[in-house]
Amino acid sequence: IDALALSSGMAAISLLMELFKPGDHIIADSDLYGGCIRLFQNVSDKNGIQFSNIDCCREDIESYITEQTKAIYIETPTNPMMNVTDIAATAEIAHKHGLLLIVDNTFLSPYTNSINRNQRIIRALWGTIYAIHILNRFYPADSTIPMHYIVSYFKQVYPSFLPTAPRL
Repeated sequence: IDALALSSGMAAISLLMELFKPGDHIIADSDLYGGCIRLFQNVSDKNGIQFSNIDCCREDIESYITEQTKAIYIETPTNPMMNVTDIAATAEIAHKHGLLLIVDNTFLSPYTNSINRNQRIIRALWGTIYAIHILNRFYPADSTIPMHYIVSYFKQVYPSFLPTAPRL
């Protein structure tokens, strides 16, 4: 497990988008925080990264996978509609196709979104490449500590920005 702290969630997401190159395809949930949608449409798309925006909790994710697909990006529960995507089931799809799974954990703490809700998620996250957790919602109160962190749950994958970054 490796982690990298950043000052905002958008900084974390922007950094993760640097993993991809022109021509790569990402399947992203259609119900995401507006800042993510704008980042994907106005910056990442401009850089040649293609997105399929789908309802990940209701649609068949596998039907959108192409040879260029490199990742599945979900937020659960989603912002603003609070849709819940099954992380474990999505992780199984990602692993089956050799894709990165990025889980944006906006509303629930890592503890709540894993142990209390579904025991399978801990096992699923172990194979997940990245989860984005928001520290300031839970420790000690919202907005008092502006910090988000990216956690890599698969120790064998170290993209170019992690080896030189300060460790937590």
